[in-house]
Amino acid sequence: MESHADLTRVSTIKLKNELSRQEKRLGAVLTAFPYLENGTASLSAQYVGGPEWKERTDAKKRITEIKLELIRRGKWNAYVNSAGSEIESASETILLSRKRSNAPTPSKKGDPDVAKRRAIVRSNHSATAGELCQIFDRQSVPVPFKWKDAGFGDWTKAYKQPSYRRRIDVMVSKDKGRT
Repeated sequence: MESHADLTRVSTIKLKNELSRQEKRLGAVLTAFPYLENGTASLSAQYVGGPEWKERTDAKKRITEIKLELIRRGKWNAYVNSAGSEIESASETILLSRKRSNAPTPSKKGDPDVAKRRAIVRSNHSATAGELCQIFDRQSVPVPFKWKDAGFGDWTKAYKQPSYRRRIDVMVSKDKGRT
């Protein structure tokens, strides 16, 4: 198929066929490598990529170019109507898979350490984040698990580091907002 600049010279029928082919190509890649869309790929895999990421990116880019050309020509509605419910169900599947929940993750929702931290924040609402860190340490509230891997065993030590201070400030602010 031609480059984006040459899409204007291609007939609408060929564009529709190419769009269908590219959507099938993308579907095949996502079927073979579901982690490309469902968020289970590691960050390094997402940024470093690989042949499957390039294939996915190329297909999505091509689909976007063709759709834009069809929209420019005013033929997109005709294409959607001719494809009927097949496109609607595919669109619904994509939208449902991209929905994000604002609800806390199950691990945080029922975590007694988080509940203890939030109770301390509620009972010391006027305390600063630094003061709350001292209280957390006195009350034996453990720091988040990932912070222990970074070498922080207590809240006060973590608060002294600028990058963790910001995290603690945000965490305390959110906990204060819950009251």
